Amino acid sequence: MNRRTRRRGDLSGGAIAVAWLTVVGCAKDEAPTPRDGSSTPKAANGLPASFVLAGEPAGARPVKEIVSAARSGDEVVVAGRVGDTGSDRANFRLVDPSLKSCTEIGDECKTPWDYCCTPPDEMAKVSATVVFQDGEKPYAGTVLGFAGLDHLSSVVVKGRAEKDSSGNLTIVASGIFVKK
Repeated sequence: MNRRTRRRGDLSGGAIAVAWLTVVGCAKDEAPTPRDGSSTPKAANGLPASFVLAGEPAGARPVKEIVSAARSGDEVVVAGRVGDTGSDRANFRLVDPSLKSCTEIGDECKTPWDYCCTPPDEMAKVSATVVFQDGEKPYAGTVLGFAGLDHLSSVVVKGRAEKDSSGNLTIVASGIFVKK
């Protein structure tokens, strides 16, 4: 079965892709070369390397502070942990660092990064969606493996806050620093 005919739910193909990205990401320290003829180098998953911040930005605030204080259009610097990730869009849920994942509270969850043990109304107060866009269009693919990004990684994200009418926060990323 080729790549185009593989079903979306085929986890073995996804697992192979993540493993491949990990090996490729660790194999070289140099910047990836462009695949589309542009002058901006792109990571294996298609995100431009320009999103990667060389150092941790100063002034980062925890997610829950930004959720309650930010207004649409505000430039923000936010610290948190990677929760759920998009599989076909370059986005992830950024969760306040104070919130413990399911396994950290003793739940034998197979996917602790989804914080399924936390009620949805509580998650809304301590999380935001981070999206990587090319203009107004989100990049395709997953963020996993980009700059060492993985579930439950501690990160600092710079970007522009956007709130919907229900108060849900989205951060349009301009840069990311993955803590080691």
